[in-house]
Amino acid sequence: MIELRDVTSPIAICKNFIAKIHPSGLIDYIVHPDSINNNSTDNCGIDSMGVKNDRFTCADVGNEKTVSLFVTDFYKNISTCEVKIKIEQSILEPYYTTGLCDGDTLKLFANVPPPVDNNLLTYEWYKDNLPVSNEPNPIFPGTSTSFNGLYKVIVKGFNNCTAEGFMTINIKPLTTPVIENLKEGYC
Repeated sequence: MIELRDVTSPIAICKNFIAKIHPSGLIDYIVHPDSINNNSTDNCGIDSMGVKNDRFTCADVGNEKTVSLFVTDFYKNISTCEVKIKIEQSILEPYYTTGLCDGDTLKLFANVPPPVDNNLLTYEWYKDNLPVSNEPNPIFPGTSTSFNGLYKVIVKGFNNCTAEGFMTINIKPLTTPVIENLKEGYC
């Protein structure tokens, strides 16, 4: 009888990671093993991975925390590695739409990461540092070049949680071409 036993622990390899906290302040960020695993290996295959100290909130924004990755093979051999997690507020990527003609409607979108419940968030929109709206996705009729500028949106949730984003709007006026007829008649 030959009994084959795996007594070799996996090789746990970690990588640094940045956790972005949801602006609602109500959703904890949970670090998944795939986020910090950097191709950990084992001679007989990896069965499971887990993270210790994996939960972060708005109170952690601006800090670095150490977390541990646990790698277990099919024979219950375990290896760990530690890594720093940087915790930051979410960065919004707002966008806008407008029609093609003067006088069309300008629509701004905060683009908050899901899940979004607008009843739990407050919005502040600024154009060139001047307040323009407190709506989640404001609509401005009568678009013209006067709407051009740097727009900022700040989203605030609970527990002093915030997120902000910037975009530049550059609406170009349509020009009407002048058509000249150089011939007096055509066939």
